[in-house]
Amino acid sequence: MKEERIPSRSTICWSMFNGTSCLCNECWSCRRKMKYHTKKTAKEKAQRARKRTHSLIKEYHCSFCGLFHIGHVGRKY
Repeated sequence: MKEERIPSRSTICWSMFNGTSCLCNECWSCRRKMKYHTKKTAKEKAQRARKRTHSLIKEYHCSFCGLFHIGHVGRKY
C-alpha cells in the first residue's frame, strides 16, 4: 500500500500569539471557513456550491468549533 504525503501542520497556533497567518490544524480546518449553526443550512449551502462549481462539496461537523462547515470531498492537503 502506497502512503500519501500529507504536509505536517503545526500544533502551535501562531495567530493567537502574534496575529500572523497560521497553518495549525485548527486554523486550517476551522477558522478560515464559514461556520453554519445547523446541518440543514450547511447542506443547502453545499448544494448551491456544488451547482456553482460542478464539484463534490459536502457539509460536515467540525470537531474544533462544534458547528458545521462545507468542503470538497476526498481532498488531502
